[in-house]
Amino acid sequence: MATLTGAVRDDQGTPIGDVTVGAYNPQDELVSSSTTAAEGVYRLVRLTRGHTYSLRVTVGEATRTVGEVDVTGASMGHDIQLSDAVSTGPGTTTIPVTVTTAPATSGTTTSGTTTSGTTTSGTTTSGTTTSGTTTSGTTSSTTTDSSTSSTSSDTSSSTTTTAPGGSVPITVTLPPDPEFAALQTLIIDPIFAITPPVNIEEARQSRNLFTVGLYLRAGVPAAIESLNAQLAGSNGANRLNLVSKTDLLNKHSDAIKNILDRRNENTYTEADVLIQVRRQFNQGVESAEDVNRDFPAVYRGLVALIADDLMGVTPDQIDNSVVFDATQRERLFNFLRQVKAEIIRLTESLSFAGSLGTIVLVNKWSNITRNALAIIQTVGQTYVASDNVDEKHWASVLSALVGRPLTENRPFLVHAREGGQLLSDVIDVYQKITQQDGLEKEDESFLRSLFYTSGFVFGNPAQTVVERLKENGRLLRDNWPGTFGA
Repeated sequence: MATLTGAVRDDQGTPIGDVTVGAYNPQDELVSSSTTAAEGVYRLVRLTRGHTYSLRVTVGEATRTVGEVDVTGASMGHDIQLSDAVSTGPGTTTIPVTVTTAPATSGTTTSGTTTSGTTTSGTTTSGTTTSGTTTSGTTSSTTTDSSTSSTSSDTSSSTTTTAPGGSVPITVTLPPDPEFAALQTLIIDPIFAITPPVNIEEARQSRNLFTVGLYLRAGVPAAIESLNAQLAGSNGANRLNLVSKTDLLNKHSDAIKNILDRRNENTYTEADVLIQVRRQFNQGVESAEDVNRDFPAVYRGLVALIADDLMGVTPDQIDNSVVFDATQRERLFNFLRQVKAEIIRLTESLSFAGSLGTIVLVNKWSNITRNALAIIQTVGQTYVASDNVDEKHWASVLSALVGRPLTENRPFLVHAREGGQLLSDVIDVYQKITQQDGLEKEDESFLRSLFYTSGFVFGNPAQTVVERLKENGRLLRDNWPGTFGA
């Protein structure tokens, strides 16, 4: 995203306050707007680099186009000069004020005071008239039934009241407050928004940790420890009916030893991974600081949506049905709005909890996990003595080695693989949404393009977002790890 900052001034270079500057995309949609304070500064945020925007200013009730700007950098400057603007000086603002007074005492005379070359007269409540005094300046007094007060417009404000208990609008000239202007300039920066901006790199790093961590939850590296104990002939370690053990040792002992050595290192340990998994995903029971307790609900919410039957329905199917159902069509687009909202929330959750500080940790355990899975697969296909194909499957071999039923281990394996892929897809969709300035877009045209245009997000192979997301929705929903949000 990009930011455009500048000042609005008149012909003499005087800053103009209370001017609204808006950036419009080629579809004539307002993307960002900012109203200048006393110093005339505006700041437009959430612009997209590489896009061209039309700039329009609104002064009072008049709006005009003042040019176009090509956004080529992350932070750009662009000043605006309004040649025929009326400026009353830096920091001057005219506001409506209502003043209410108590009833005047009967018989009291109040005379009008003139400060601008125009004579006015006051009245008494008993009907006696007193004439005003003429001086040079600007008239700011009026005739009322109760009271009139006036002061020099060079030093303070003027106040006018009507009948007892009544009120009228007046003009107050406020002196500029440079400290507040400086504060306002600071806090309009996006970095002070209550929700931190999404960092895609941190979101992807969190997604990587998700896959590695759930494979560790399933016991993948621990299974190699168990396999090594069985090959060494330890008592009680015969969890698999193995054949050709000598051949297995000759071919794979070095790889097994490397996994065990790295697993038992004192830095970037398996426990460190599981603590991060608890912190970032609230998965498991380890003690961790700043646990991301929102993740399980947001993640499960999206899984439930993509497993819904509506993911298999398209607007064209509804529009072309024999009996058109407008209610069903509206329900579908409301459903898509929910999916989009959950995609945004889930990406924000990954970005919020993710940390580039886990890069080395994830790198180490990705290598250990990959090598361990390769050995487990080889053992199942080559060295397990069984005629049952299911018992030779790598997931069955893993469960046997860690002494855990496959039904208990299966959810971790499903979410490590299919869940990790879903998180990758979600981040890709989020990026496309931001590239299209679509975070706030919920119109049917945008939703159609986002969810039903093949190749709009996923191009190799070309798929629609709906096709991609729904692939494993029910598999993920039906294999939910019990330790999420424990």
